[in-house]
Amino acid sequence: MDESIHDLYKQITTLKDAIKLSMIFPEKKQAELLETLMEKVDRDQDDKTIFLIVKLYLHFVQFGAEDEIKQDALTCLFMIKSFSIRQDKQAIQQQCFLTFFRLIYARFLTDEQKSMCLEELNEFYESKKEHIRWYLIVFYFDDKHNPYYNILKIRELSDQCFQNLCDCYAEISMSDSTILPLLPDDEKGLAIDTLEQRFFNQFVYGEIGLHAKQYNKNQARYVIDTLIKCAKGDHSRSQSAKKGVIKHLDFLANELQNTEQKEDMDSMIAIQDDIDYIKQDIITITFGKLEPQLQKVMTRLNTSL
Repeated sequence: MDESIHDLYKQITTLKDAIKLSMIFPEKKQAELLETLMEKVDRDQDDKTIFLIVKLYLHFVQFGAEDEIKQDALTCLFMIKSFSIRQDKQAIQQQCFLTFFRLIYARFLTDEQKSMCLEELNEFYESKKEHIRWYLIVFYFDDKHNPYYNILKIRELSDQCFQNLCDCYAEISMSDSTILPLLPDDEKGLAIDTLEQRFFNQFVYGEIGLHAKQYNKNQARYVIDTLIKCAKGDHSRSQSAKKGVIKHLDFLANELQNTEQKEDMDSMIAIQDDIDYIKQDIITITFGKLEPQLQKVMTRLNTSL
């Protein structure tokens, strides 16, 4: 650990007031420190040193002399997060995630800054460590410990975030010995069954994914790909995915019939594309006891052609 950083940390973090901090470290000095600390991250790369630097930046986000200092400190935190992912520093990645989580609930951040933190969370899926990647889906699916920014509150997700969540679910569901990461103040953790239920209720059968009121082809395909991938697997949760595939085909059959009656050609083409997309993969899935249900739906689809 860099002792100079340790001494600076002890000095600055005792000043829990913007005025007191500015008296000892004026605005110009604070700006210089932000730059010096980032240089130290690039050169030192010691986890203990970076850990303290993250806490120093967090202190400047809260007690910086001016809004510009606070915003620059927040930007530096984003840079450390990206650095830790590139350098595979998993302890720092976890610290950054938990820091961002606390920031979005902090009163001293603006709504715009909180939105920036939410956007930055997506990059954690690029981590080489699955435990870090899974923080993303736990964050969005745990409405108890994340009451304001979960999937039930944030109904519109970017395509990239949507894909990352689908990929997270596939990774987790195909592992029988999964231990999910914990959000702050959570001692028990999100149950896998709860995560599975939320994925199907929201993405497969709900209005966020496959049953969205406004059709999003990219997001629909991400869910379909996830269902097919999970249905092909030999694991305890593949049965739910197989049922999901069958029920979605049945849903598409109903939608196709409705659009035919309305003579809505654009919707008919989009729905038929999804049906054909699923058909090319279902021959590789063993449905077992669910085969009669599948054949019943396939008969409906073939009749409507």
